[in-house]
Amino acid sequence: MSISTRLSFITALLLLVLSAGAVQAQEAATMNSEDFVARFGFQASPTSGLKVVTAFAAACHSTTPCGSAYGACANWSSFSDCGDQFCGAALGCGECDEWGHCEAYGPALKQLRERYRVCFNQLGQSCTEYQLAASTGGCGC
Repeated sequence: MSISTRLSFITALLLLVLSAGAVQAQEAATMNSEDFVARFGFQASPTSGLKVVTAFAAACHSTTPCGSAYGACANWSSFSDCGDQFCGAALGCGECDEWGHCEAYGPALKQLRERYRVCFNQLGQSCTEYQLAASTGGCGC
């Protein structure tokens, strides 16, 4: 999915949410701060509370290849984040020796990333291929 397609999707989603909010604005607001904490947990700052309400991640695509019939392919796009962050393992995040060398695996915050390319067959039909990779955001989860 291209950046412009994702931006169009986000814009459409925001318009949908805003229009739904306008319809519901005629009803009394019932969520107070206690309701928010019960639903989303304690938030360290006002901006983190906003992130809980507005943050969403685009799902990762399937990595099914197009196959040999689609032999004419464009270059791969750059990687972009997809899916939610998760706890995994990474080299260098484990226990360190007395000299500060950390060569063991340990818990790490991971993020899936994807890239895509469009391939064409002899009839001009297109197929989009995706590749996944995982990046490490930092040690500890």
